[in-house]
Amino acid sequence: MKKQKVSSVDGSQFGGVGNISNFQFDESKVRELLAHMMLYHEYSFRMEEHMLFNKFMKACTPHWKKISRATAKCRCFATYEFEKKKLKPLLNQVPKVNITIDKWTSYQKVSYMVVTCHFIDSGWQLNKCVLNFRNIPPPHSGLLIADALHKCFRNWGIESKICSITEDNAKANDVAMRHLRDVFNMRKSLVVGGKFFHVHCCAHITNLMVQDGLGNIGDIVDCVRDGIKFLVASEGRLKQFTETTKNLQLSSKKLFLDVPTRWNSTYLMLLAAYEFKGVFSMYGYNDHQFIWVPSHEDCDKVKSVCELLGVFNRVTKIVSGNDYPTSNLFLPKIW
Repeated sequence: MKKQKVSSVDGSQFGGVGNISNFQFDESKVRELLAHMMLYHEYSFRMEEHMLFNKFMKACTPHWKKISRATAKCRCFATYEFEKKKLKPLLNQVPKVNITIDKWTSYQKVSYMVVTCHFIDSGWQLNKCVLNFRNIPPPHSGLLIADALHKCFRNWGIESKICSITEDNAKANDVAMRHLRDVFNMRKSLVVGGKFFHVHCCAHITNLMVQDGLGNIGDIVDCVRDGIKFLVASEGRLKQFTETTKNLQLSSKKLFLDVPTRWNSTYLMLLAAYEFKGVFSMYGYNDHQFIWVPSHEDCDKVKSVCELLGVFNRVTKIVSGNDYPTSNLFLPKIW
């Protein structure tokens, strides 16, 4: 039975004396919470079919019944629709909202776009909520992006409340923003005639600046990156490198291999590599295959670059905040 009552004994109270109470198993509530868990942690729908998960749930309560991934998917969609109904009345009370959009391509080469809404509620609290997460098939033209955004705004009933849209610097995005601005201006719904409608992402501008600068020291970055790749490719080399670090009584930090398209990860890689500069030399002395020993001049350059990138890293973290206003911070920080 879905809501069958059974007796449960709690011996944690009254000095170990058992306290008998009625326990009620609510299957719908359990499945609702399970859907929230799957959405929050981004678990696969298949998780609810896993053998050990079901053994665990059966151990928690004998009333648990295994459900299929199709049922799990339906429950997650139902949870989304329920949360959407709760959010819509709140958006109806807000006079203006600001939108941020982000696009990326997954490892499966599938393109996605997420639309996030930012607004201040009646209690003067800054709020953030994801409105839409959808696949954007190629070609990623400006008109296709504009159409997807317009449908999203109309679906949420906020098309007349858009104040600004922030996104990365890309030609397709520029075309999309021009098209949307013309549509909204015809309705006279934009603030100051849409002068502040299209906002370029400050963090992305910072990224472009740093990537351009890193191009001038590409040979040094490649030397550090290739050396770390050589070390982490073999468990034996990595163990020998770690032992050399311990013998020199240096930091217990680990080597860090960057993602070349993310400059902040390159910064972390260079920062760790500079701390291991003595270890690289000692390791290269023992392993003649290791040809990526940075010179003293290269180490000095890495140190200088890390000091500069440290400033950009702090600025990026500040202007990327989502629980406080950033429009009043970006100009002095970038300056």
